[in-house]
Amino acid sequence: MDEAQVDQYEALIRQHRSAVIAIDKETAGLKRTLYQSLLVPANRDSLINLIGEQQKNIERVNLAHFEDIKALCRPEQQERFTQLVQELDQLFNHPHHPPARPGPR
Repeated sequence: MDEAQVDQYEALIRQHRSAVIAIDKETAGLKRTLYQSLLVPANRDSLINLIGEQQKNIERVNLAHFEDIKALCRPEQQERFTQLVQELDQLFNHPHHPPARPGPR
């Protein structure tokens, strides 16, 4: 990528991170409410559906982000973009689970 492409790419990264962080914050609040429903009754099905919608939003943001990156690429760079696409499943499909901790005793 040339310097102008790099500048545009970095701007896309900032926009993407900002969008994902905002969705993650909303999702965290929904999950907090969902798990508090173990103590205080709440409509769990609605919360679970909203959490699912947030995941859909993240996938939409991710796809749009990579479409924007593809649009930055000149024809001679498209092969490298294709290679990136082949690696996306490895980038996005890693476990996010914290280490197991013992429960109440």
